[in-house]
Amino acid sequence: MTNSSIASNRGYDELIPHYIDVVHETRFYAKWGYKHQQINEKTALISIRKALNHLHIDLSQQGFTQLMIDQLSNSVLLITRHNPENHQSVLLIAHTSFYQSNNKWEYISSLTIDGIINEILFEGILHHPQEKESVKDFQRSKEYLNGLEKTKIYFKKKLFLEESRCIRLTSPNSPDYTGYRTIEFTDEFAPGSIIALQISLLPQISQSIFKLLTKFF
Repeated sequence: MTNSSIASNRGYDELIPHYIDVVHETRFYAKWGYKHQQINEKTALISIRKALNHLHIDLSQQGFTQLMIDQLSNSVLLITRHNPENHQSVLLIAHTSFYQSNNKWEYISSLTIDGIINEILFEGILHHPQEKESVKDFQRSKEYLNGLEKTKIYFKKKLFLEESRCIRLTSPNSPDYTGYRTIEFTDEFAPGSIIALQISLLPQISQSIFKLLTKFF
């Protein structure tokens, strides 16, 4: 979502849970493929990274030059990219996991949006069962750089609002509704979750802006 260059180190998107010593490490990264001990688009965060990269390119090419960051709670960030010409916005909400106490997360208050929610671009949920594969006791392969294998990844693109597992809309969203859109977060929007929404102006606001532009420009 940043309006700058982006990248990730090899291993991050494969959920390798330890520091890779580039000086003393002798194992190779896993090859791309569909056999055992290989990685592909279904491995860990690779499909999510691909979607984020495509969104990054689209936002840059389509004129979303303004960036705003808000904090909905200690662990939830709201990142907005705005197009100042057509006044469309893309909102990405991320539930981070830098600090969580007692395996519980804080309540996230509802989010109000002044505009029409056009669609959910994508949403994703990461869940790792510590009881099945402890990160602390992670077993490193002797042959190649391996990552976590028991992590469950849910990821879906181009959703209707009623299909979302992360949010619930508790207000109307029709163009003739002039009030705020209110979003509530579900229990599934746990640490390790993201959702991206596309927002446009209400028709009457778009008309007012068009009249102003016509009058003065």
